[in-house]
Amino acid sequence: MASAVSFEEHLQTGHGLERLDGLLNTLHLLRAEHYMDRKLVSDTFVNDEHHLHVCNRANHAPAACPRLATSVSAKGQQAFLSYNQCVSVVENFAPIVAYLVASFPARLTVQEANIGGVQETQRLRMYFVGSGLDVDGTRFESDSDPTAPQYGREQRLLHPVEHYPTQPPQALNTGGAALGSRHAVHLRELHGEEALRYFRSEFTVLKAEAFNRTINNILFRELVPVGGPTALSDMEEE
Repeated sequence: MASAVSFEEHLQTGHGLERLDGLLNTLHLLRAEHYMDRKLVSDTFVNDEHHLHVCNRANHAPAACPRLATSVSAKGQQAFLSYNQCVSVVENFAPIVAYLVASFPARLTVQEANIGGVQETQRLRMYFVGSGLDVDGTRFESDSDPTAPQYGREQRLLHPVEHYPTQPPQALNTGGAALGSRHAVHLRELHGEEALRYFRSEFTVLKAEAFNRTINNILFRELVPVGGPTALSDMEEE
């Protein structure tokens, strides 16, 4: 028989989820900024569209992209770093989510949610299907999407997942997508157990793994002095 979860443990788990959501957003933006071969040099708003002007670092001398830069808004930078990165976030940060959620007082189930046709509040020039993390537990049901800025939305926990706005309206598709499913594909590619996806090369697979291990090691190093992964749910509200 499962043990009852106290109100305090529910509260701690809620705080932990909010902090995990913010942590994923911060890690995603930092990773994308250093991982991408492109740089946002300016952004403009034209009617209902947000135009991002991008410099491809691979096609310019190292100093060329900074020289091309004019003014970049914070909203534009976050949208640029999040653009079409939803699957990447789910794939690369699954180990961190599993490591931290396991320490929460209330037992949670995390799935990789596929949400088609997500409605944007500020349209970018191109549109892609979105993915996120579906978190379900006693009294908790949330959708964490660190790449929300690509749709013109503030990054935050969404409640509940079935109300994620789509066009046309459709049900959330989480069928069989356990947390780590996409990361497992990455690992099989890394170890040569599966053919590379069409947009991947041996270099990009190794580069992704190097970034993942570096972030994981730094996060572990920072958490140990403050009590480990339980710090996310144990620390006092500020």
